[in-house]
Amino acid sequence: MLAALAGRRDDELEVAPSFADMGVALESVLVAAGDAAGGSVVLSQQYQLVLACCWLNLKECSYFLGELITACLARHGPGMDVPTLQRVVRVLRRVLTGCRHKGAIESARVAWAQLCTAALRHA
Repeated sequence: MLAALAGRRDDELEVAPSFADMGVALESVLVAAGDAAGGSVVLSQQYQLVLACCWLNLKECSYFLGELITACLARHGPGMDVPTLQRVVRVLRRVLTGCRHKGAIESARVAWAQLCTAALRHA
């Protein structure tokens, strides 16, 4: 999701994209989908809706990962294999380091705290 907002491939995502980069990337997605007339869609309803959905998706996915980790690593939980746990850590790290949206960062912070707490209790 962050790569799509940046207009880059996943392997190119090193730093958080600027809001201008995100605007250009979303404009190209909307134009390609036929929802925009090729002009500036910076203030259009489509642009605002797509951007809000992207941020909400990131935010809720982070919350979900935190709850999933808590449930899986609970005392009588099913546990989690190491590759899956590493993937969760990569996703949360990527949101924390590659995102500029306060709500998405806050939800990733909460999930990271849940991950650390669950891992310490599980060990």
